[in-house]
Amino acid sequence: MKDLLAVFARLRACYPLDVWLHVVMDSLNTHKHARLRAFMADHNIEPVYTPTYASWLNASASHFTPLKKFGICGTDDPSHEYRR
Repeated sequence: MKDLLAVFARLRACYPLDVWLHVVMDSLNTHKHARLRAFMADHNIEPVYTPTYASWLNASASHFTPLKKFGICGTDDPSHEYRR
């Protein structure tokens, strides 16, 4: 959650506070976390969620499978922590 809040804080810093930002996101549970929702409400950010099971609406989703195959699958790293 800390990383996600940092991303939105950085995004908010790019625009004046009186500019209302609309951010399109999928319905991942962390995207609906109470702390993130409170931050968005306090910083004039409106989340717009894609419908559940509608990954085809997310233009970047088609890139995740090749990235996963290229960057993660087939490695001999024992864990995500080790890879980081």
